[in-house]
Amino acid sequence: MTKTTLQYSVLDSQSYKKKIFEICPTFKVNEFNKDILNELFCYINGDSVTLNPKKGIWFYGDIGTGKTTLMKILAESQRLQGRGFKCVHCAELSAKYAANGLDALNESTFNSLISNNPVERGFDELGREQNPSKHFGNELNVMEYIFSMRYELRNTVRTHITTNLNIESIPKLYNDYIYDRLNEMFNFIELKGESFR
Repeated sequence: MTKTTLQYSVLDSQSYKKKIFEICPTFKVNEFNKDILNELFCYINGDSVTLNPKKGIWFYGDIGTGKTTLMKILAESQRLQGRGFKCVHCAELSAKYAANGLDALNESTFNSLISNNPVERGFDELGREQNPSKHFGNELNVMEYIFSMRYELRNTVRTHITTNLNIESIPKLYNDYIYDRLNEMFNFIELKGESFR
């Protein structure tokens, strides 16, 4: 019996570079991000030596160092292979919970609104959300809740994060339970250098 596997087309370096400058025409490749861009290219193609392809990416570092841009590059480059993902701002999720309750978080946890299957997702600006968020008096640490749900999905779909927070502040904001599980979910990439803004 012959085993058939779905093969994604390998992203070539020219389409990857083109996608970078489509997303951010003013993006500057520099000494701080050159190796990261190369490693992301390998991660997208599934042949990275340093990033586990089964885990998501946790981009962290100072303000303006390109974290959000890199997550968009990751999402759009994967989209060229038919498997991109949506990026959502954490503050937006907190506001949606306040307005509509837990149902507003379904798309970011177990279900996609379209297919009812868990999907890969990017969460932008972790730490900028209202915490806790209130829906008719019910308080919820929205991102702690999302982390808990997506931890259960870690072997099924990847989760990606951008944040200005340092890793050591996570237990205080999202509790020790979440902090203890981050290594199972994420590859950590620190972005350094001066702000691009």
